[in-house]
Amino acid sequence: MPNDTQNAIIVGEPAYLIYREVNANGNKSELEPLRNEEIIRLESNGGYCYIYLKDNTRYLLAMSLKWVSKYLHDFVRIHRTHAVNPIYVKQYLLDHQKRQKDRYLLLKTDEKLPWSRRHLRERRQDSPQLFDLIL
Repeated sequence: MPNDTQNAIIVGEPAYLIYREVNANGNKSELEPLRNEEIIRLESNGGYCYIYLKDNTRYLLAMSLKWVSKYLHDFVRIHRTHAVNPIYVKQYLLDHQKRQKDRYLLLKTDEKLPWSRRHLRERRQDSPQLFDLIL
């Protein structure tokens, strides 16, 4: 998990892109768009959303996961607190050890995220491409 968190912003119409602040020259900073391929996953924290990138950096948006995931169409919501980029999913895990079966997604970064039953049912219907990757 990244040690420091940086801020990011979302710019509205027409594209709903997420931008990060990049130091260009001296004190000036520029906005650079984040590409979906760079983003591994999104995590909710109350009314805020963390964005985890493949270069091991983390950005904080002052918007809810529900709002952000509406505009990042490639991402799959797997839990009330998590949405993932399907290209980073490695494996679907099912833990039979407990009385209630626990479901997880293992990412290529070796992170293990919970997958709720409700979101699993929804994804089977509307995101069959995710199941083609992992099942």
